[in-house]
Amino acid sequence: MKKILLASVFASSMLAPAFISSALAAPTPPPAHGEHQPKPPHHKGPEAEGPKGPRGPEHFKGPHAGLHMAEKLSAMETALGIRSNQLDAWRKYTSSLVDLVDVTLPPPPAPDVKPAPDAVKPIFGEPIADRAIDRAEKAKKFKTAAEELRKVLDADQLNKLERYALPHPGPKDGPEGPKGPDAPEPPAEPHP
Repeated sequence: MKKILLASVFASSMLAPAFISSALAAPTPPPAHGEHQPKPPHHKGPEAEGPKGPRGPEHFKGPHAGLHMAEKLSAMETALGIRSNQLDAWRKYTSSLVDLVDVTLPPPPAPDVKPAPDAVKPIFGEPIADRAIDRAEKAKKFKTAAEELRKVLDADQLNKLERYALPHPGPKDGPEGPKGPDAPEPPAEPHP
């Protein structure tokens, strides 16, 4: 029995390098044209975009738009060098801008709250119009705050504010657009 076991160990130790080298020597041929497996779609959630989430205008949409805007404005305050005599105008500007981009819907009324007996039930479209009117009022408030801020900032601060407000390309982006795994797929070549 020992001889059979020893012989099988010896034979397997002699054959193993031959199997490994033959597997490494003959690469697998590429699939025929048109038989490629499609790439899985890239996940486009905030965790896939890096620690700060997506860049550009998409960054200021959704339920956390106000928070993202507040983060950017907080950094801009330091970068612009807002002085103590400019702080009131800056705070009015930032709070009205955060309020403008924050589009979270108000919570629905509690189920146990009864509407007033003389309350008019809105018809289709009225809630949309009410939200538009509310946003227009917020926009007017922001424009007033922007005018006041423009009066207290110096020319250098205004130039920086304009420059910092522009979306900047990320490390994977260039003049031609995104690069790397986030880049759009190139167009397929036509079949002959």
